[in-house]
Amino acid sequence: MKRIPNHRFINWAGNQNSQFRELIYPETGTGLADSIRNAGKVRILGSGHSWSGLCTGSEVLLSLDQMQQQPELDSRNELLTVSGGMKLKDISRWLDERGYALPNLGSIDAQSIAGAIATATHGSGLKFGILADMVQEFEFVKADGSIQTINREHQSELFNLTVVNLALLGVMSRLTIKVVPAFRLREESRVCSWAEAFERMDEWLTTTDHLKLWWFPHTDKLVVYRYFRTSDPVNDSRLRQWFMDEFLSVGVFRSLAAAGNLRPAWRPAINHLLASSIRPLNRTEKSHKVFRVPEPPKHRETEWAFPLSSAAALLHDYRNTINRFEHKLNFIQEIRFSRGDPYALSPCHGRDSIWLGLYQMDHRGWPGILHEFESLAKDYGGRPHWGKEFDVDSAYLKPLYPQWENFMSLRKEWDTENKFTNHWLEQKMRID
Repeated sequence: MKRIPNHRFINWAGNQNSQFRELIYPETGTGLADSIRNAGKVRILGSGHSWSGLCTGSEVLLSLDQMQQQPELDSRNELLTVSGGMKLKDISRWLDERGYALPNLGSIDAQSIAGAIATATHGSGLKFGILADMVQEFEFVKADGSIQTINREHQSELFNLTVVNLALLGVMSRLTIKVVPAFRLREESRVCSWAEAFERMDEWLTTTDHLKLWWFPHTDKLVVYRYFRTSDPVNDSRLRQWFMDEFLSVGVFRSLAAAGNLRPAWRPAINHLLASSIRPLNRTEKSHKVFRVPEPPKHRETEWAFPLSSAAALLHDYRNTINRFEHKLNFIQEIRFSRGDPYALSPCHGRDSIWLGLYQMDHRGWPGILHEFESLAKDYGGRPHWGKEFDVDSAYLKPLYPQWENFMSLRKEWDTENKFTNHWLEQKMRID
């Protein structure tokens, strides 16, 4: 079992940094259970892609990267069992080679599946919920090293209480997820105005399998992405993918964003230039390739889920709030949608949701920007994404989650010594 003493954890974005006494890579279930049982305080490292303080700590950090048991595909029932540490991109690749796919994905696929599920990571489209909707069964290694298996069908109440868990109840060591026959997506994307978006939003939501919008802040321009499931053949070319996904989306965008960091006053003009460079696109490609976007530059990020019923008024205020910022934004702002669900700590619990993100490549002014955005979010009963930055704590969060007390009672029962907590969680969840 690999052990690294005095490990410094720095997350992908670089905004979280903490010194652990030890980083441990268990290779077997027994090794994982022993590591948890013998640890004082322990947190779990997925891919380090969370902006929040979930993976911070001071004692033991556990990684499941060395527990890559061979995936098990039950093709008859369309079920896949994988290690909790397996990355979404590797799952997609493995499934594609066998004619299957994940039913939904977010924009980034670098996360471990356990981390993505535990933090309520999501894609977009009102026909689909958060990624936890794929899960049929999972194993928890609890604080005492024992294993608890939880099944969606046979233990629905416990499943709904625990599937989004922030690694506060234990470690999701193995998961069985629903998969589907491999499919392709037809992407129709183009620039539109805010006026058109307001007018056609309901139509787009009801006629599109997966819908998202990207707004170039301080402009009137959005890119509307409509994805349709199809059996049409792939028509995308490697040249287009390189030109759009590497040259433009990575090289040109990062260069212009960096220019905006040198001269923040240029940012609105740069955003206008970027929006003007977008051309309509109609392509068909394998689903996981369409869901995934090119890796963005490092940035600060928060994202909140709001009742879909408030979308019209919320979007007006969202646009106006961001346009009033003293610090102009140099990053695309994303708008997505998810079906409501029954999961206790899901930001989409009990309501179809619209997700609004706030993104900024420059650290300057971020605390004030975040504060202003959170003021708007609280006015509309928003719930923050657990894996992204937010300042609110349980005084605000608890009333928004009807099952909050039930989850916290179970956490106290399963982890009597608060083994899985850290300072950030203790503050946010008010854990004694």
